[in-house]
Formats: sequence, C-alpha cells, structure tokens
Amino acid sequence: MRFCCNDTGINLNKDMFENEAALKRLHEIGFEVIGVHGVDTATEDTVLRFRDLAEHYGITVAMSPCGSQPAHPDTRKRQIEHDRLKSILRKMKMIGGDLIHITGGSYDGTGWWYHPKNFTEEALDDVVAETKKLVPYAEDSGICICPETTQWCIIYSPQRMKEFVDRVASDNVQITFDPVNHMQPGRIHNSGVWMRETIDFLGDRIGQLHVKDVQVEPHLVSQINEAPLGTGLLDHEAVITASRGLEPWKLFSLEHFNDPTVDPMVQRDRGYRYIENAAHQLGHKWSERRLTRQRWLHSKI
Repeated sequence: MRFCCNDTGINLNKDMFENEAALKRLHEIGFEVIGVHGVDTATEDTVLRFRDLAEHYGITVAMSPCGSQPAHPDTRKRQIEHDRLKSILRKMKMIGGDLIHITGGSYDGTGWWYHPKNFTEEALDDVVAETKKLVPYAEDSGICICPETTQWCIIYSPQRMKEFVDRVASDNVQITFDPVNHMQPGRIHNSGVWMRETIDFLGDRIGQLHVKDVQVEPHLVSQINEAPLGTGLLDHEAVITASRGLEPWKLFSLEHFNDPTVDPMVQRDRGYRYIENAAHQLGHKWSERRLTRQRWLHSKI
C-alpha cells in the first residue's frame, strides 16, 4: 500500500499560496501521497494548477474525502448528490487520483450517525441501488468510490461491507475500512487479531485503510474515543502487517490529527514518524507514490 496523509487540511478553494505552504510542509515531513478537499467546487483550472504544484513538490494527490451520500434520505436531493459525485469523479481523473471516500449512509441526513432504519435490509438495498447508478461514471473516470463506514451507518459491519461491495459488483466500488470506527470492548483489548482477521475477510474489497488511534474512557457505559496517533491502544504493527495482503496501489491513510493543544502540522509530523518507525521495525516498505491504480492495472495486463 501507499503511505498517505488523508487529513492534510488542504482545500483546493483556499488561496493557492496557503495550499503551496501546506504542500511544502507535507513534503518536508516526508509525505508523498495525500488527500484534498474541495474538488467538487474547484474550477478545472484550479484542479490542474494544484496537480502541477503538487508534482513540483514530489506529491501525488490520490484521494479526496467528499462526504457525499448517494442514498440521501431526502429523495429530492439524490440527483444533486449524484451530480456532485459525477463532477468529483471527473475532476479526480484530471488530478490523477485513485479514489474518493463517501459516507456509509444514514437516514439521519448526515450520512454518518444513528437512525433506526439504518440497520434494515431495506436500507442496504437502497444504498446498493443508488451506488449502482454511479458505477458507469466511476468506471469511465477510473476512480474508485469507497464508502467509509461506522457502526452507526447503513454499511455498519464487515459483513455489510462485504455484501455491499459484492452486490454492487464493480471494481470501481470498494470500501474505506477504518478499524477505529468499528472498535468494541471485545475487540479493543486484542485489536491486532481482529484487524488482521477483518482485513483478510474483506481482502481487496478494501480500497483504503484509515489509520488513527483509540482510547477507552473510564465509564460504566462503554465509551471508546479517538486518541492522538501513537498514544492509544490500537496495534499499528498488526494493521501494517495485514496491509501487505492488499493491492499495492491502495492507500494506508492517516487522519484525524485531533489534539487541540498541538499544531496540526506538528501532529502530522509526529504521526508520520510514529508509523514510519513501526514500519521500519517490521522491515516494511511502502509502495512507490507513482504506483497509481491505473499503472498497477496496466502492469497486470
């Protein structure tokens, strides 16, 4: 997999000088593969200028988190969501990207949080049907659509992830698997075993791994929260090892640098060094940044 900084703080609609400063800092840290926001509303000229600027710093834009939900609970908004996703896919092709991640779907309206209908078969049928409508555009662009899931979403479990990908039945629809989003008391004390088993179960239905950290709060009701990378309980060596079984173009993406007392770029630097040290201890090598999905596919022909 390619080592990626998903959560860069870069939005294509910000001032170009501000974005160049962020690119320069990410390059200094060592990141060579990144994600960016704002693809949907950026002009084509901005997309191409940013692509060239990133290349100047030896950085590949591989993904974009966009938060769309094709099966929006307000059916009047579904066409708007689909049109937005078509625009994102087209512009991601222009920027040389590989995937976008959208929400796992929810009838609460946000796409992320609890609604009782989320856990029904009707809900999964709905998400599958609406995602299938986007398959021709994903396949034409060569970009993968990868819903990110939580335990509150319609795609709320590894079993649902597998069923979703298999029913949509396109190589351009996969999953963003974030182990922290799926932590439970029975998993957290031995997270390495559960992550290895789950990544093996899902296999190359996974387009991207989201990597952060997790901690337990001392309350009678289970409270599991994110933690600054390297300070929590997640077995990062295990997830690095498990990632070796996935196709090499895919993304091992750091996100949610969420310590409010520390500058975000300092946190990105710390996270990069922490994961790189773990990889070094394992003798692990990341894929080269230019090994995009298209290059990987063509190398197999």
